[in-house]
Amino acid sequence: MAPPDWSVTPSARSWCLCGYDRHAVGRAAVARLVADHAEHRTACPRIARTVEGGRAA
Repeated sequence: MAPPDWSVTPSARSWCLCGYDRHAVGRAAVARLVADHAEHRTACPRIARTVEGGRAA
C-alpha cells in the first residue's frame, strides 16, 4: 500500500438499494460515512438476512 498523499482531499459515496445515498468530502467526514455505512448495513430492511444472521443468497 502506498503512503497517504496528504495533499489530496478524500471523498466517498455510500448507497443502498433502499434509497440510502450519502456523499462525504474530507477525512473526518469520510470516516463518519464509513461508520454510518456499516451501521446502515445492520439496520437496512432491504438487506435480506437468514436465521443465522448472514446475508441471504
